[in-house]
Amino acid sequence: MKVFRLFFGLMLIVLLAMAMTASAQDSLNVRQRGQIAYSGTYDWAQDVAVVGERAYVPRRHSGVSVENISNLDSLTTAGSYTLC
Repeated sequence: MKVFRLFFGLMLIVLLAMAMTASAQDSLNVRQRGQIAYSGTYDWAQDVAVVGERAYVPRRHSGVSVENISNLDSLTTAGSYTLC
């Protein structure tokens, strides 16, 4: 029984170490491809929902903007909806 517990404990440690290594490797592959600038407003995105080639971005003070993300190297604003 002690041998089983020891083996199980070691396997758990090895699996956790492998999972941490895999996530660290994935995070090194992240890079910024584009940016949408909102000039003249002090605003920020609250969240983002992606549906197909559109990103719906609720903004803190200016409603919702719809971004065209079909070409990640050249992002454009497809439209917006102002709440107030």
